[in-house]
Amino acid sequence: MTVADQGSTPALPDSAPAEAPVSRVLPITARALLWKLIFLYLEGSGAAVVVTFFLVLVGLEFSLYQWMLIWGVAFVVFPSYVVIDVFVIRRHYKPVGDALRRIEQQSNPSSEDVSRAIVRALNLPYLSFIRVTFIHGPLASGLLILGILVTNRLFDGNFQSWQIIAFAATVLFFASPAHAILEYFAIARIVVRLVEQLWQHCRGIEQAHQAELIAIRLRNKLLYLSVFIAALPLFILRHLDYPEGRHPVLGPWLQGLDGRDDAASDVGGGRRPGLHGRRAGHVDPDRLGSLTLGRQAGRCHAKR
Repeated sequence: MTVADQGSTPALPDSAPAEAPVSRVLPITARALLWKLIFLYLEGSGAAVVVTFFLVLVGLEFSLYQWMLIWGVAFVVFPSYVVIDVFVIRRHYKPVGDALRRIEQQSNPSSEDVSRAIVRALNLPYLSFIRVTFIHGPLASGLLILGILVTNRLFDGNFQSWQIIAFAATVLFFASPAHAILEYFAIARIVVRLVEQLWQHCRGIEQAHQAELIAIRLRNKLLYLSVFIAALPLFILRHLDYPEGRHPVLGPWLQGLDGRDDAASDVGGGRRPGLHGRRAGHVDPDRLGSLTLGRQAGRCHAKR
């Protein structure tokens, strides 16, 4: 007789019931979120400073004394705009931080407050982009111009007008957009996890809050990114175009190449044009004439 004929179910081996997988990802706290936003801002600002100082080193011909003054200006300007940026970051963060703080205290925040926090969390990347582009960039450029003018007045910095304008333009149009791009995508990565955490305490986004959502198309992001990725190398190459190899950083190297090229080009009493002649897109007629005469003399000597 089979088990089915007996009308009983087959015995199962003793085993514990399967449990749902437990997420080991710790929730984001209000304090941790605030410090994370500030850290990402400082990280992007540091990258922007590195880019700016590289371009200044390549193109603006500062003397050692001027570099010392620039570092002094930077130590004053940097904390000044950081304080203002942190103040704006805290204002943008406030609705999210309040909701997270109530969740941590187990005070059951209202669905309306969590809905407002979710909308603000989704808008944080865009708000960071607006802050860096329209507050941080102009503020840093303005303070930089003011600081350099003060050094010219009090410490005889001897900064030329074109150097001041180029420095400020580099900060405003290249370093600031690079900072905005980095911070935008870095905060966007945090938002996904943050919204998942807040959604557990909300029935959904309230109708009144849906109008506050700011959507940015991927095409606009890529367009903005591509413009500055293409423009930054062009700006660098423009500053590498110095006559006679007299670039303040690369000049000795370029002159050394010209010297080696000319020394290796002696043929029959003539010299072919050096590297600088080819790089500038022209040939020295005197050198070309000497080269032609030298070759003709060599052929006549061979026929004899």
